[in-house]
Amino acid sequence: AVDNRLDGNVTTGIFDHEILVGLDYKYYQLDSVQASSTATPISVTDPVYGTPQPANSVYLDQTLTQQQLGLYAQDQIRFGDGFIATFNGRYDYVHTDLDDHLGSVSYTSDDNAVSGRAGLAYEFDNGITPYVSASTFFNPLIGNSADGPLEPEDGYQFEGGLKYQPFAFDGLFTASVFHITKNNWTVTDP
Repeated sequence: AVDNRLDGNVTTGIFDHEILVGLDYKYYQLDSVQASSTATPISVTDPVYGTPQPANSVYLDQTLTQQQLGLYAQDQIRFGDGFIATFNGRYDYVHTDLDDHLGSVSYTSDDNAVSGRAGLAYEFDNGITPYVSASTFFNPLIGNSADGPLEPEDGYQFEGGLKYQPFAFDGLFTASVFHITKNNWTVTDP
C-alpha cells in the first residue's frame, strides 16, 4: 500500500482552509491451496499411534489479486470564532481477479464509486465541541455468491455527537449517536 498526500493552508477572507489532496494505491494478492482427508479416528482411551493416514485431496487452489486506486480531497474550513466545516470526497477504482486453478469459480470484476462526507462542528473555549456529519462509503468485497462476484458494500451514515478535550490533562472524551444504512452486505450461507 502507498499513500501520497499534499496538504496546505489558505486564507480567503474570514475562512481559514486546511486543504488536503491525495492518491493511494493498494495491491493485495493471496495464493491459497487447501486440502483435507478423512482422517483415521483415534481412540481417547486406547490410542494407537502411527496408523497410516489417507492422502490429502486438494479442494481449493486459487490466486486472488485485488488492486485499488483512490483519489481524495478534503477542505476543513475554520470560521466565526469556533466553527469548523469539513467537506471531503473520494473516488475509488477496484480491479479484482480470481484465478481458480481447479477451474470452477474464476472471475474478474471492476468496481468504482464516489464517496464523501460533510460535517459541521463548533469548538467552545472550554474544550467542548458538538458536531454533526453525513457521509457515504464504499467497501469492495472479495468472493462469489450464487449469482457471481460479490457486489461492493456501500451505504451512508448520519452522526451527531459531543467531544470534550480537558485542559487539566491529556485526554479526549466523546459521545455520539448515529444511523448507518449498509447495502450489499453478505453472510455465509451454511
